[in-house]
Amino acid sequence: ISIVPTALTFGAVDVQLDDPVTRAITVSNPGSQQLRMTEIRLEEPVGTPYEGNQFALLTAASLDVPAGGQGAIEVRYQPALESAGDFPVVVFQTNVVATPRVEITLSGRGVDRHIEVSPPSIDFLPNYRNPSTPQEVILEVRNTGQAPLVLGAVMSGGGAASSFVLDGALDLVIPPLDESSVVVQFWPRAAEPLEADLLIVNDDDDRPMVRVDLSGIGLLPPLLPTHTAIDWGSVAVGLDLPPPDSSRFAVT
Repeated sequence: ISIVPTALTFGAVDVQLDDPVTRAITVSNPGSQQLRMTEIRLEEPVGTPYEGNQFALLTAASLDVPAGGQGAIEVRYQPALESAGDFPVVVFQTNVVATPRVEITLSGRGVDRHIEVSPPSIDFLPNYRNPSTPQEVILEVRNTGQAPLVLGAVMSGGGAASSFVLDGALDLVIPPLDESSVVVQFWPRAAEPLEADLLIVNDDDDRPMVRVDLSGIGLLPPLLPTHTAIDWGSVAVGLDLPPPDSSRFAVT
């Protein structure tokens, strides 16, 4: 009997995949007599029956391989949860006197995505209404998991949503252990406390909607008169006189 591979590795598999990952073990019979595998089963590494459901055998015993021929045993891996690793063993019981029991180690691990947002909320410093330059804060969205993080939508809401503007856009797909950032600007449209929120819809099952609260205070700009006082002195009633220094009074 000849087995390829001698260990079957599935690697990192996304727990959100709809279809399981399938691999095959090729069994060759280089001998002159028929090879029969009377039993094919999964066991834990310590030899007890396999109790998980991540791995499954798609090929059942008994399996006969003619002399000089080959057969295949298919194994399915579909992790439902994130894990450091799953390591069961495929055990073959054969009619080969020298190797009545053959073991093939399986390995795989489930990976998932995890979203983190920094800062979790943004409170801008007070700014004048309709400013020429906005205040800005960088919002970072990190994927601390080992599967790609997909952003389905980035939406702003709240009564003062028009006072908070995104300059740029977040990446729709953030790779594992990576991040994306966007600039949030504060353009007060009124002279009052202003509040809104940013909703990030994503495929992290634990946090499918992350809300970032936005707040700030709009101020009235200061009034600057050209004169703090105007003194005409003693003037006859009924006269219409310009300011003593001939400059017009104005407020900016």
